[in-house]
Amino acid sequence: MVRKQQLIDRLQHTYCRLQPSSIHGVGVFAIRDIPAGIDPFYGSGDPDAERFTKEELQDLDPEVLRLIDDFLVFDKDGSVEIPEEGINGLTMAFYVNHSDNPNLTSPDNGLSFRTNREIKKGEELTAEYRTYDPRSRSLISVAA
Repeated sequence: MVRKQQLIDRLQHTYCRLQPSSIHGVGVFAIRDIPAGIDPFYGSGDPDAERFTKEELQDLDPEVLRLIDDFLVFDKDGSVEIPEEGINGLTMAFYVNHSDNPNLTSPDNGLSFRTNREIKKGEELTAEYRTYDPRSRSLISVAA
């Protein structure tokens, strides 16, 4: 019964869904108003991850490498943390698109997010990639 109650708690803190984005491909959208200062992905877990160098990944299929490059953040030293479930374990948070006027902040270099203001139902959740992804430092805005 405890497990069911934990699941109900997570469901009560569900705020988002994936849908087509005018910013880029697929994005994360509010299914109801989201208060300021919360984690909109509550309960999605903090998966264990392993750090890899580019050299350790070089023998992977090129399409898998492309997914890693598209979805994960490489640190300044060129290493990347990969969730223990691999790419198949990506959560909804990995679909947050970039904006120069974001409604999310990341206190820990893209590992989690917090709303920086109230987000209205139907609004896309966005983050400023340059604040946590070194590869985006010279990014020209892709925001709509």
